[in-house]
Amino acid sequence: MRAIRGKYSSSGLSVIETLIASAVFLTAIVVLVGLFPASTRAVRQAQGHLMATNLAEREIELSRAMNYDALADRSATYNLAVENNGIPNEITFNSEVEVTQVRTGLKQVVVRIDWLGPDYFNRELEMMTYSAQLSP
Repeated sequence: MRAIRGKYSSSGLSVIETLIASAVFLTAIVVLVGLFPASTRAVRQAQGHLMATNLAEREIELSRAMNYDALADRSATYNLAVENNGIPNEITFNSEVEVTQVRTGLKQVVVRIDWLGPDYFNRELEMMTYSAQLSP
């Protein structure tokens, strides 16, 4: 076979091309593997926020079910267990319900839930509603 001057044979990949392709592939794999801890942490944080939201809604519904005159400040602690990838994790939620008289026949109910997040920072969620005294 006769070689033509200035033209290269395209019968295969050179060593340099193979090394560049391998480096790009390995870089992509390392980046993807690095995302797993961050995504696990985000899932745990979202689970904690969802559980806190459910607890706050529960406290608000309990307040709505109470008699107007029985509404008063209260607090509670809940230990709830979650499981991520087979690893159990217990989260302690502190619930505080604060009831204030806005005006005659109207009370404001504020629910605060705090817990320690997976990044060891305190998290807090607050919900508020009003309760009115029904007059016959």
